[in-house]
Amino acid sequence: HAFAGNVPQALSACAVQAGLYVKKTCSNFIWKYTEWSVSFTQENKKKDGEHEKEWKNFDKLPEALGFTTSPDDCYLVLRGMRTLAVRMNQIEKNTDEVVAYLQTRPEIKTIFYPKLPTHPNHDIFMRDYKGASGMLTIEFADGYTKEDAVKFTDALKYFACGASWGGYESLATVTVPPRTATDWSKRGPFVRFHIGLEDAQDLIEDLGQALDKISHE
Repeated sequence: HAFAGNVPQALSACAVQAGLYVKKTCSNFIWKYTEWSVSFTQENKKKDGEHEKEWKNFDKLPEALGFTTSPDDCYLVLRGMRTLAVRMNQIEKNTDEVVAYLQTRPEIKTIFYPKLPTHPNHDIFMRDYKGASGMLTIEFADGYTKEDAVKFTDALKYFACGASWGGYESLATVTVPPRTATDWSKRGPFVRFHIGLEDAQDLIEDLGQALDKISHE
């Protein structure tokens, strides 16, 4: 759904040609219904001389560490793939409606959602992707504190507390950007969302009542 071209496979192919081991993780959206929090991986390898020797050692890791994919996990992947297109389309539709509402709220200064023209990487997103997921982050306006953000998330009724994605349940969590080349220390507070499959109007009303409780106006 997301990629206009098969970018992960292209990168993987380049890495394999360079003699690198590649570990690819299955997207949560393919199989996740929030009752599991594990994923499976696939390793590519290049066998020639020294690489063959390294692979034999690497190939022992699943047995030693126990992270092989179970039959039940494979079943969940197959089950999720059957409804992937329907779920992704609805999640994107819900997210678009939620984002449109959040743009009207004075408590919010920035919405990080690459489908928005105001997002700094919007052009790249439109070039490489066919659609969006339910992931987005909001930054509160100046004067709001982390305590306000916590109060906001605590007031939500339809959003569970969590930092995962891909399931049918909407999630919200107060978040702090990781250390990057960009200095985020003077920005925020931030709340990260996964928009799920609930009715979009219910989610909007829930966000509205929670924002009203922390509004400075």
